[in-house]
Amino acid sequence: TGSMTAAGVACLAIVKGQLRQAKALDPENERAIDAAMLDVLATFDAAGDGELLHGAASTQGWLRGALGVAPGEASERVRLARGGRGPLGNAVGRMRDGELTYDHLRAVERAVRHLRPEHQAEASALLTDVAAQSDVTAIRAAGRHLRLVTDPEGTLRESERQFERRYLTLSPLLDGM
Repeated sequence: TGSMTAAGVACLAIVKGQLRQAKALDPENERAIDAAMLDVLATFDAAGDGELLHGAASTQGWLRGALGVAPGEASERVRLARGGRGPLGNAVGRMRDGELTYDHLRAVERAVRHLRPEHQAEASALLTDVAAQSDVTAIRAAGRHLRLVTDPEGTLRESERQFERRYLTLSPLLDGM
């Protein structure tokens, strides 16, 4: 439990504002700092330190409760940290080396998350290569294309579901128009 507590304390210190301070002091290594944060958060999450140190039900709950991180951002950070131990390991490593930004990593994760598990590792590697040479918009487009190619029926079902959820509401304005 000594190393778990150390990871917990490091994660707490980094996320509670020292992450921003570290980036401000060393902007050239911002990408490496983001990658280090994900590494510490992955260790923290795997060890269950949120529950151990603060009685939180999950790492996301700990980030929200103990640190005041917004729910969406807490979930995203934990997803990225967990992905770093899986299909996103190469992308996190390349972020650590300064090749990718946090936004690139987020785009790769979002694209890979919607693919079937058997395609995630290969797609992550491909999208990581795309990310190193282009912007976030290109990664998103490549991710949509990969999903269409690897799971055309699933993509069609998702498009139909989105179409069915569309609606239009008309109401008069206060001035009667």
